[in-house]
Amino acid sequence: MTNGAANMGSIITNTFFSTLRRTTHRFTGAPTILRRTLLTNHHLSAVRRQQWCHTVSSFKTQSLTFDTLINSASSVIRYVADLIQFGAVYYALVCPVPPVTATDEQVQLYQQFTSPKLLKQRSSIKGKTVREAQKTFKVTFVDERFEVGTYLRVHVHPKRFPRCYEIDWKSRIVAVSESYVVLDKPSGTSVGGTSDNIKECCATFATRTLNLTSPLLTTHQIDNCTEGCVVLARTKEYCSVFHKKIRRKEALPWTCRCSSSMWNNDPLHAAR
Repeated sequence: MTNGAANMGSIITNTFFSTLRRTTHRFTGAPTILRRTLLTNHHLSAVRRQQWCHTVSSFKTQSLTFDTLINSASSVIRYVADLIQFGAVYYALVCPVPPVTATDEQVQLYQQFTSPKLLKQRSSIKGKTVREAQKTFKVTFVDERFEVGTYLRVHVHPKRFPRCYEIDWKSRIVAVSESYVVLDKPSGTSVGGTSDNIKECCATFATRTLNLTSPLLTTHQIDNCTEGCVVLARTKEYCSVFHKKIRRKEALPWTCRCSSSMWNNDPLHAAR
């Protein structure tokens, strides 16, 4: 921590070691949970999975050594990096109001770090209202730095879409233009991702399949369980154009199975 700030790596490492101090030199609960999530992660290599399995087995069978602590902390940091890549970590300058189910300890922490005296000392929220400072944003870099009192929300178990890895995405591309891409969305997939998983979605895999330099943008949604055609914009400008067409009922987001011969170079057919 430097000048009242800390990066994600140091935050997770400090949490890791503080947890170890509370568990009499053994650590079994959290690594088992992390292992269960990591073993289903298609983005993680087999080597990293084996390392995690070995680490968790060591936690269960023997006392911790210094080398084991260091290796385990590194594994935790790599795991957090995967969560950040998935879009599962959020931050806000000021902690939002805790829910009614919050524990007494959580309420006390909220009151401590949102006290007017402490907020006045924080330069990052000067000129902002409390409501503005409570707006959440995605953490995009592992080494991103945060002030003391910053709110962090981590989705430890993101919703997964393993079917994305089973699809021949090239065969699902119906039409491509300078402004949009028409995709025959398979069932069991998300169009643009979820709040805790922006990687395993149609927009990401279609972008990768077409080798595009800019990510495709979602213009409308259909249910994850539904199979049908969707329009993905290549530019923000076309997103606005398409949204206007929907508002004017010039395009209706119906779901259907269609062949490429039905489009006739008219993107409006993509949502009919």
